[in-house]
Amino acid sequence: MRLPVLVTITFFWLEVCQLPAIPPSPRTESRPETPRPTQVQSSTPQYSDVISTSLGFDVSNVEVMSWITPQSFSTNANCELSEYNVCANDVWGYVSPSGREYAILGLYSGTGFVDVTDPRNPVIVGAVSDADSDWSDVRTYQSYAYNCNENGGGIQVIDLSQIDPPARQVSLVRSVRENGLSRSHTLALNAESGYLYLCASNLANGRLVALSLADPSNPAIAGQMIDSRYVHAAQVVTYHSGPYAGREIAFCFSGSQGLWIVDVTDKSNMFTMSTFMYPNATFCHQGWLTADRRHVLLGDELDEIELPNVNTSTTYVINVENLSNPHFVSTFTNGMRSVDHNLMIRNYHTPMGLYSYVFEANLSSGLRIYDISNLSNVVEVGWADSYPYNNGQDLLGAWGVYSQLPSGMILLSDMQAGLLVIDPSQAIVDQCSISNAPEAHPNPTARNRYLAFTPTNAGIQTAIRVRMTDLPGSFEAFEGSAKWVALPENLVDSINLETVIRRSRLSCDPVYHDWGSVGPLMISDHEIIPGGVYDIQQIGDRCDAGREELFSAALSIGTTGTWGDLIGESTAEPPNGIPNFFDFSGIVDKFQDAPGSPDLASADLQPSQPDSEVNLDDIATCIDAFRGNEYPFGGPVGCP
Repeated sequence: MRLPVLVTITFFWLEVCQLPAIPPSPRTESRPETPRPTQVQSSTPQYSDVISTSLGFDVSNVEVMSWITPQSFSTNANCELSEYNVCANDVWGYVSPSGREYAILGLYSGTGFVDVTDPRNPVIVGAVSDADSDWSDVRTYQSYAYNCNENGGGIQVIDLSQIDPPARQVSLVRSVRENGLSRSHTLALNAESGYLYLCASNLANGRLVALSLADPSNPAIAGQMIDSRYVHAAQVVTYHSGPYAGREIAFCFSGSQGLWIVDVTDKSNMFTMSTFMYPNATFCHQGWLTADRRHVLLGDELDEIELPNVNTSTTYVINVENLSNPHFVSTFTNGMRSVDHNLMIRNYHTPMGLYSYVFEANLSSGLRIYDISNLSNVVEVGWADSYPYNNGQDLLGAWGVYSQLPSGMILLSDMQAGLLVIDPSQAIVDQCSISNAPEAHPNPTARNRYLAFTPTNAGIQTAIRVRMTDLPGSFEAFEGSAKWVALPENLVDSINLETVIRRSRLSCDPVYHDWGSVGPLMISDHEIIPGGVYDIQQIGDRCDAGREELFSAALSIGTTGTWGDLIGESTAEPPNGIPNFFDFSGIVDKFQDAPGSPDLASADLQPSQPDSEVNLDDIATCIDAFRGNEYPFGGPVGCP
């Protein structure tokens, strides 16, 4: 097992800057020549000129929370730090089931994994070695990461199930080499459909190739794009509404061939819907779809280098509302000479509506952040220059960016500097969205020590607070205290197999999650007391949890008024407030798994924190209730 290494940020940027000046050695990939379309007018936004430094980097409206060099990883220690050596490449993010956040950094000699849950104090989990390569890419699905590079080895499948503490380890499961697969330039992954896509691999002349993740530990080739066209990178999404509902669409950034839109729904018939050559198309490199799926923003890797009439970082806006007939809308630039490389869009729900930002890794000028909420008036709102040597048109500096972590932290990879964890909050509009209140459970039957309800706000990261508002007898002292709902687990009732309990405990700290997509929940913990009344509220991930006015309205729900009261005079009847022979008989039936017995949430009475089993302790507890004894368990457990 690899022991965790606590990263200590070393301030040696000045030392790096004093290295002897070495002429950059720009890397270019072989590209076919293409006609030069007519130049279109670019819109140049205004951007902040307030410059400060953060961990030695020049920044505007952002903070560099931590910085990890490529040499910090065991597999990459021999990659010399200099202004032109490529020691790192792309970056991706991963959130474990516990909610911990990770950066996955492509390295010259493998893939590095970093716990960035505390962005000021990242912890290197480990690294998985691979063939040396300037290029690599990574995606994640469930508890696996998939890595590719340009120098052989196939697609690495890496197990992330033990990435959290205390284990803190990742392990290589296998390398997929089906049909002679040895390399791929980039990867795309659609988690909704469960397919991984190879782009510019050694298979099928570099066209798009689909791999099924039905067994996520062992991807299997499922099909390929019909047209034999090189695909450099892709974004693949599933449509849920409108004329394309139910179809899986790939937006393919295809080098000198421009943008290709491919229907990949049927893996045996992945057909091209349209192709588009935007003005000044030279090498269509990478792009991202906007939240409303009306536009694609893309970057061209060579237009700034090869075209005299495109001499600043230029992002192209393409309308894709009609997938069979995309059309050019506009471009925008900040006036910098650097080459744009990879970009990603993040959307923020605010009291004023949806705001969208594009985060661009623009090689020598580093991270650039644009407010694209109004595409006719794009504004640069922040930046972090990760490459201090120049802002020229060399293919050096910031490679990739990942903007989807629930915390809002941005991950930036730089070929020379490595990994930067960046807080963009100064550049982002106040994105606190007051949530909708949770909803009552469809079956509101009272439970002894379970709270049943359904979270709302699907598609938004929220936390759920449980506040004790009215507790019986000796527990009144705990009224007003609150805890947070932790991530749930699935429990299946042994009698009613169709009944799945999504059971959560309570946490001292907020747990942000897309709770609205979880469905009905049941909460059980020391704090859930028979006869208690609780207020359930949600709050957005970018809201100040210290401000009560930012919480949703409360759903007020309670538990059974009398402990030990499982049912009425039959299992079909709700509790009647009297622990009697029917309750005792019911829990014995449940212990024996007899048909028609009460459900698990009602019968699990002991110990003080329900253990999701019905055993002799539960029967004994029910007898105590039948005898009229006092509720035997202690009150809430305090937080440190």
